[in-house]
Amino acid sequence: LKTKAGLRSWLGVLNYARSYIPRLGITLGPLYSKTSEHGDKRFKPSDWEIVKKIKNLVSNLPDLELPPPGAYIVLESDGCMEGWGGVCKWKINKYDSKGSEKVCAYASGKFTVPKSTIDAEIYAAMETLEQLKIHYLDQTEITLRTDCDAIVRFFNKSNVNKPSRVRWIQFVDFITGIGVKVNFEHTKGSDNIFADSLSRL
Repeated sequence: LKTKAGLRSWLGVLNYARSYIPRLGITLGPLYSKTSEHGDKRFKPSDWEIVKKIKNLVSNLPDLELPPPGAYIVLESDGCMEGWGGVCKWKINKYDSKGSEKVCAYASGKFTVPKSTIDAEIYAAMETLEQLKIHYLDQTEITLRTDCDAIVRFFNKSNVNKPSRVRWIQFVDFITGIGVKVNFEHTKGSDNIFADSLSRL
């Protein structure tokens, strides 16, 4: 928390608790101001009290909730050179807001050998789909969010002029083989903090 990047990361992970902690954004307001370009970076005793209060609230969060029948499943994945992280979320309807999504499971792992950026993101998506499949195999479609724009662009364009590199062919084979329609959606890296944190465990 003593660096701007560390504070941003911590605040990003807390976004997943917004639906469980009333007025979380208001409570965290003084800390968010420290991440801005002109905000006072120094922590005062009152700031540390906010951190202590939030840690206490987070330690008493309810258990993860399994999705009810018919809920729409959203997976979020992220990869780095060393590992991957994935989060399974659900909401009642496909077009409900992101704010209504609830986390029901998460997974992470290490790669046996370091991966390039694109390979790490592709393998993160595949590992997330594989490890969390118990939550979506009864679905007709799901959404996979990634901060890798190349994956989203690849799947959202027509089959004409798609790269033929082995990694993309393997990825397409994997996606086709799961038997569920996967909608790929881009998310900003700053909104993908939970999966990112899991990938670095």
